[in-house]
Amino acid sequence: MSRTRRGVLLGGLALVGFLAWRELAPALPAARLLGELGDSTSPLAEGVREEPFSAGAEEVQGTLFRPAAREAPFPAFVVCHGAAKDGYRDERLVRFARALARRGAAVLAPDLEDLRRFRIAASTVDRIVASHRALCGRADLVRGARASLVGISFAGTLSLLAAADPGIRDSVPAVLAFGAYADLEGLARAWLGAAPEIPPGTYPVESYGKGILVLNSLDALVGPDESGPLRELLERFLREKKLPPRPEGLGPTAAELWSVATDVGPTPPALLDRIVSAALPGIRRVQPAARLGELRARVFLLHAAGDRLIPPGESRRLAAILGERARLLVTPLFEHVSLRGEGTGALERWRLVRFAGAFLRAAGL
Repeated sequence: MSRTRRGVLLGGLALVGFLAWRELAPALPAARLLGELGDSTSPLAEGVREEPFSAGAEEVQGTLFRPAAREAPFPAFVVCHGAAKDGYRDERLVRFARALARRGAAVLAPDLEDLRRFRIAASTVDRIVASHRALCGRADLVRGARASLVGISFAGTLSLLAAADPGIRDSVPAVLAFGAYADLEGLARAWLGAAPEIPPGTYPVESYGKGILVLNSLDALVGPDESGPLRELLERFLREKKLPPRPEGLGPTAAELWSVATDVGPTPPALLDRIVSAALPGIRRVQPAARLGELRARVFLLHAAGDRLIPPGESRRLAAILGERARLLVTPLFEHVSLRGEGTGALERWRLVRFAGAFLRAAGL
């Protein structure tokens, strides 16, 4: 082989090696992070310092996670829980926050009380903005007064809306929206009209949204004497994910709403329209379509392929709205927002690792 051909071959091999390393190197931290999340025996608390976080002027409460043995400042994240009873103390969220802290980040998990009580409200957007501002105000802790946002389920969309807020949009490098929605009104109609086939004695996840929707519409549908007791019953139902005994003493409208929220099957059309009309004022305040034009962050949309509560078509619609600013991954590696332990191939795992690696790079970690 001539010297020229040998040089070309070696140069080509070097280029291939460089490109392969450029592809693999950023993915390694993501692979380690995902490996820790998938291993329930991993002692994620090791190397992580956890402390209560409070910013009284903006009423921000939550937990701060930070590396125990590294010097600040750090890349920063605000990780926002979905409509879940444990809220910012949810075991899956805590594992994720600890894994980020072990990688070298400061992570704030704020208490989003309305979401913790299954309320999808614009007040949560304000709380996310306040949490971001409070964390970035810690110059001793946060690098460059910038923090990325992570939002889970309903908080995925609410985090996108927060990232578009003029007060913080220039200090949000990246947003990860996991299982987000694009059209809450459309989802509301789908939940109310769902007629899933399920095994006897179980309650379908497709119908879980009905309980959330009815809960969010109570004040417009029944008087205060009935809305309080019914709200308490619906919150219990959503927390426990099983049907409590049918309550006694409810008036006709409240009893009707209880049946809508807890019975399996489609809602009569007239009642469906009445519930959606009652919910619309609140829904319109958290619809993303017309409110993301000022978003400046890189956006990463992650969705479980088989999500039956918020279908993956919602993230596809968000990707269409956001255009080149967004990167989308729909994957069978999750069930709604829980990582599956088995049943998926290496290619799907590699796609997730690349996606997660791109998000961490955009966030500065």
